[in-house]
Amino acid sequence: MGFSAAYQKYAAWYTSQAQLLAALKQPALPVTEEEWMSKHPAGFLEYRDAMSPEGKYGTAEYLGGQEVLFEGKPMQSAGTEH
Repeated sequence: MGFSAAYQKYAAWYTSQAQLLAALKQPALPVTEEEWMSKHPAGFLEYRDAMSPEGKYGTAEYLGGQEVLFEGKPMQSAGTEH
């Protein structure tokens, strides 16, 4: 999904949540395309895809069997026991 398509999807969601978002005292989310683009620089979507569980770097195989720590504790992955 390209940046323009991703923004269009976000804009549709933002519009559908207008009543809820209006209740916030300060805008917590970007309103304009320019604001959205500034918070999602080039490579942002590709990075998220690559680090997802289905992505190249989010898989246990990529880690080469090394133990991964999260907040100082071993993370469990499918097929391993701690």
